[in-house]
Formats: sequence, C-alpha cells, structure tokens
Amino acid sequence: MTIEVTEIIRRFEQGYTSPYLCNCNDGKQYVVKGLDATYEGLIKEWVCANIGIQFGLPIPKPVIIHVPSIFSQFGENPSLTIGDCFGSTYVSGLSEILYSQLDKLDTQTMLDLYAFDYWIKNADRSLSPLGGNPNFFIDMQTKAAVVVDHNLAFDTSFSINNHKQLHIASRFWNIEQPRMFDRSIYEPKFDDALKGFDECIKYIPDVWLDNLVPEDGFLNQLRLTLTAYTQAEFWEGLK
Repeated sequence: MTIEVTEIIRRFEQGYTSPYLCNCNDGKQYVVKGLDATYEGLIKEWVCANIGIQFGLPIPKPVIIHVPSIFSQFGENPSLTIGDCFGSTYVSGLSEILYSQLDKLDTQTMLDLYAFDYWIKNADRSLSPLGGNPNFFIDMQTKAAVVVDHNLAFDTSFSINNHKQLHIASRFWNIEQPRMFDRSIYEPKFDDALKGFDECIKYIPDVWLDNLVPEDGFLNQLRLTLTAYTQAEFWEGLK
C-alpha cells in the first residue's frame, strides 16, 4: 500500500528542513520532510535511517510518503512538497536532550552513536555546555532515546577533530579511550548495516534520483564513504 498524507496537522518549529506532522492513510502519524531538505538530503535521510536501524540505533522507522496534489491548495500554503517525501514514524512526548542529562544515558548506545556518525560523516549532532544541535530526543514516558535527522550526513568537509570535541557522545568515547578492540567490535556492525544499503536504495523514488547530476555518481559516493571502514586509515580517526 502506498502511504499517503490525509491530513497536515502542523509544522514543527525546530529544523530548517520544515518537517510537518501528518496523518496518513495507514492510520499512523509521521514526521514528513519535502524538498526543503533537498533531493540529496532526502536520500541521505532514507539511507541513514535504514542502515542506522540495522546498526542498532533507536531511529524511528523511515517510510516513503506521498503527498497528494490536493494539498497544494492547503490554506496555510505549506512548503511541504507535493509528491514523494521522506517520512519517519512519529513518536509523541519527546523532549530534546539537555547537556545535564547526558550522564543518565546508556553508555553503549552513545558509543554506538559516536561510531555511526563518524562512519556516515555526520557533523550535525553536537552538544556542549554552551548548547548545540543534538538531534537527539528522550521519550518522556519510557525514557528511551530517539535519534533523528541525517540530511547533512556524508559531509565532504567532515572534521575528525570537531567530531572528537563537539559530538554529543564525544565525552563517552573519549572517557572510554584508549580501547584495544574497537575494530573487532564495530567492523561486524558496519558489515551488517551495510548489507541493507543495496536493498534500501531500490526504494528511493525515481524523482529524487532523476534530479541528481549524475545519479550514479552520488550513490557511488555514498557507497565509497560507507566502505571506508575496510581501510586502516578509517580506524585511525577513531583513536
């Protein structure tokens, strides 16, 4: 069944990608992003959410959502794109993590998040005593972590030094170092997560790919980044 928006509820204040909370024809609610995230950004969201879940991170389930043309007449003229958009399952009752709450988080989850964002070259998850943009939430009922937003992953200007200093999980990683067995722990996790790459790109909407120049070059660049862990240099950056 094609998942379609049946009601646009509201726009979220957070996020320059203009996400909207929507009801859909499967009876569920989703956070929906359109072209404010760009075609490249939508593909990055889709790929990273799929492989991130396979990696073991608490990322809401991603879906491709169709926004019918009737919403082009929506009274408030939303910037939500008509056509195929990226959606993630809505989790209610979330609160953005505060720096003072970091010590209460599961250490292994944070170590995994640090390694994952290093792998996908995602610099868009920072937090320090002075603030930041963590893209990390806590379910206030279950106290479970929820990780979102990967449209800026695969950053060609990604800085390892900034990652070590500013990433939300850097304090966990730095405290735990030096560890001798990072590669033996994480290489199998990268292997397992990467197995989902070819499958998930099969479902990328044609319109997203058709607007990339060149299409194959972009996907190949993503694949090149994701296979970098097979090289010794990759692991030097995790030390």
